[in-house]
This record gives sequence, structure tokens and C-alpha cells, in this order.
Amino acid sequence: KAGPYIDKVTVIPYVSFGIVHVELEIGAFPRSVFYQLPDLIIGVERADTESTPVMHFFEVDDRKVSVNVPLGLSASQWNEFTPSLYRLGITFGDDYYETTFGMREISVIDGNLCINKHLAMLRGVVDDNCEEGYFSFDEEDWAQKFKKYKDYGFNCVRFRSYCPPDAAFAVADRLGIYLLPECPSEQAGQQRQIVNTYGHHPSFVLLMAGDEHQDSWK
Repeated sequence: KAGPYIDKVTVIPYVSFGIVHVELEIGAFPRSVFYQLPDLIIGVERADTESTPVMHFFEVDDRKVSVNVPLGLSASQWNEFTPSLYRLGITFGDDYYETTFGMREISVIDGNLCINKHLAMLRGVVDDNCEEGYFSFDEEDWAQKFKKYKDYGFNCVRFRSYCPPDAAFAVADRLGIYLLPECPSEQAGQQRQIVNTYGHHPSFVLLMAGDEHQDSWK
């Protein structure tokens, strides 16, 4: 790409404060102090209903940018019962980045897993691709599978020894399914890569460290 561009984006919702925290890195950041950088424009709107995006403007003076975008304490929250999604668009000069996210916070209260400070009762099923022998990249396939799980009363899916593709997370976001991907390797780098790649999905609730590891795993 010619000129500065959006290189990496991290989206972290803080439901308790009614904001979404956005961290991004600018690629090809100019070293010259005479280079006029464009403003960073961030727009947020509901992704599951018709709405007008609210635009926010930020000045950029460093390669790494960290900003808080207000949504308000009345922002629709994401959970298995009301999987409300927001669309976030970032414009920086001629570059544009878009993703979806949900207002969802995970915490542990009195030893219990909570979603947005409400007790989460996980009713799970293990998915290890025994039927197909491979995982699909088609959202329709995941929608068919997840809807069947919900019909049986399950609200979460553990992926034994693998992490599903983005299509699975996108469908789970819309349907309100909690996903528990599992790192197939003991390498911490792969775990970070999974979090960096899929962490903006509200359906990504837990990252399992894997099972049947050798004694060297700590």
C-alpha cells in the first residue's frame, strides 16, 4: 500500500463503562514531521437493525493509536438470549477497515463464570469433526449445525483440539452461541494468534489450553 495504512486493529468492549476500546497500528508510518496525517474516523452502528452510524474523529500522531469510542450505558448487550451486534468502521486516509463486535464482558464472580455480570450456565457439546472429518469454511454449514445444537438446548460448543474458522465465529455471533476453541499446540504463539485473530467475536468466550498434553505442559 502507498502511504500510511491500517495494519492491525483490536476491539475491546467495556460494557460497565459503555465504551468500546479500539487499539490500532499504522503501517508505513511516516518519519517526517512535515507529513500531514489524516484524521482517524471511526463509525459505529447496530449491525442487526437499520441504524445511522455515529461518527467519531481522532487525531493521529503516533504509529500506535488507542482510543475509547462511547456507546453509552444503554447500549444493547450481547448474550445467548439477545445476540445484539454492532458494526465498526475505521477510515484512515484512503484505507478502510470494518468489523463487527458485541457489548460482552466476561468475568468471574464468586467462582462463577459471568457474562455481563450475569451468571452463565454453560450447556455444552463437544465438536471434534468426527462426522465430517474436516471443518467447513461456509457459514451456511455452521448455521445448520449451530441451530441444531440450540434446538437441543445447548448454548456452547467446545472444539476439541482445534480452532474453527472465522465463519463459525460469525454465525455464533448472530445466533448467540458461546464458543470454546482449543489450541492444538502447546506453543504460546499459536494461542496469541488465535486471540488476535478471533478475539473481537463476542461468541469467543474461552480459549482451552488443549487436552492430553505431555508432562512438559505448564
